[in-house]
Amino acid sequence: MAQPEPQPAPLLVISAESRMRHPRRFVREAFADLRASLPTARSLLAQRLRQRYRHSSLGFLWAFLPAAFVAVIMTFVRKARFPLFETGSIPPQVYGLYGIVMMQSFLEALNAERMAISSHRQLLSRQRIPLEAMLLAAGGEALVGLGMKMLAVAFVCLLLAAPPAPTLALGLICMLQVLALGAAIGVGIAAWNAMSHDLDHAMMVLPWVIISTTPVFIRPPQGSGLARVHAANPLAWLIDNARAYACTGAGSPALLVGATVALALVLMAAWLVARLSLPYALERATD
Repeated sequence: MAQPEPQPAPLLVISAESRMRHPRRFVREAFADLRASLPTARSLLAQRLRQRYRHSSLGFLWAFLPAAFVAVIMTFVRKARFPLFETGSIPPQVYGLYGIVMMQSFLEALNAERMAISSHRQLLSRQRIPLEAMLLAAGGEALVGLGMKMLAVAFVCLLLAAPPAPTLALGLICMLQVLALGAAIGVGIAAWNAMSHDLDHAMMVLPWVIISTTPVFIRPPQGSGLARVHAANPLAWLIDNARAYACTGAGSPALLVGATVALALVLMAAWLVARLSLPYALERATD
């Protein structure tokens, strides 16, 4: 009996033709790779977490030690009656704790995603592994970090007898929006980061600029110049809304819904831009 002939392996054709000449096929292939990348993303996430905490004496404690440190600092600031320190009805320790947790999660998501191509350049160029696996692993790492930081928030709130508002679940959704904004920015600039070292230098200053224009530790007086700067910062809207839902229940439903839709569209656009730019990033990346 004749044996059936083996089917040839699918070929990956690299062409100079623009992939946007067939946008439907481009989007269809992108979602197919997204579904197929889930097992690889889980493996990469487990590897990243092991590498991050393996040789650390405190291990996963480093994920929420900064938040606990901020809570201690806020306690001393409150006792010293610092004149610019205004947090409304929210205890200063809780106000600053939520702020630093969300800011830290935002920056971690941004940095993890912007490094997704440059950190795996050799793997992406030599093997047919979807870019989506790297992006999902980076996002998963930021999400794990946020979950661990929330343990520190819960512990401090328990010590201060400051129970969360009944709308805490909506506050957690708003915190995910903060993380998604950082991820979207990181994904959007991932190809640029792989081709240039300019962003590495900019990230030495950019976090301080973001922190100084965002209500992380204090609420500036109404009508002040800093309050006007915060009002023009979309990240400040998300952080304030998350803190309001988590602590007082006085968040904005319109901002919650509108930000969810806008971030979903921005994140998808950033993903497609990164996918479209990947061949150029791999070709022109500098060592």
